[in-house]
Amino acid sequence: MAAVAAALSLEISPWVIVPPILAAGCVLFGAALAVDYFGMARLRTEWRGFTADHRTAWGRAKLLERRFYRQRKVGSPRTRATARSLLLAYAQSDRLAEARDVIDFLGADTIFSGAGTDAVADALRAIALAEMERDEEAQALLAALQQSRRRRRLPVVAYAAARVALGSGSYRVGLDSLGEALASTKVPSGARRDLVFLQAEALAHLGQAHEASQALAELVARGFRRDVESLTELAHERGDVPLALAGRAALDQANPYR
Repeated sequence: MAAVAAALSLEISPWVIVPPILAAGCVLFGAALAVDYFGMARLRTEWRGFTADHRTAWGRAKLLERRFYRQRKVGSPRTRATARSLLLAYAQSDRLAEARDVIDFLGADTIFSGAGTDAVADALRAIALAEMERDEEAQALLAALQQSRRRRRLPVVAYAAARVALGSGSYRVGLDSLGEALASTKVPSGARRDLVFLQAEALAHLGQAHEASQALAELVARGFRRDVESLTELAHERGDVPLALAGRAALDQANPYR
């Protein structure tokens, strides 16, 4: 377009040719942004932890599911952004094991963009792959994310590495994965809460019950009492006795006279 404008400007006054060409370029660029042609919508969301309201998150996931399949069928350029939002909704509702179509779609996109371009989506894909027992793919994706020191220090990457490790019973590895992220003072409060949940789970299963309950008690003191209660109830339902006992001890510590 620029070459054509330059050629024509040699024959005709530039003031006749250049302004319309520039206007057309701005329109095309704006349209590309509107449909997420450059993938910017996928990259602008920072991970701030997961909501405790699983029911609302699951309802949003069902709406996004229909939109995703509809857009994928017609080849809409918005499909990538919708797939990313759907993956986050699956994670919010703790149903990443049901994200097969979404992670495969985003995985195909990663072939061209490279792992780590969208660290949040890639980290969640690693968790989903592990929950689907596609362990080799999960480990390969985590390794690609952790090659960069900057990405390795991201809370969401630490969360994914720890959750995958805990899922396979590697509690010491999971605990080590959390250390650098928890040492940072720039972690959003919701993300720190979820990291501490994994830390407490690892500590509880390593026989460090006191340290686990202390970590959860600190969350209660910071205003996350309801979240710790939910974690404790869920651990009890799943038969995770060490974590359930740590949660109960933390709650009792916060209310010693109850």
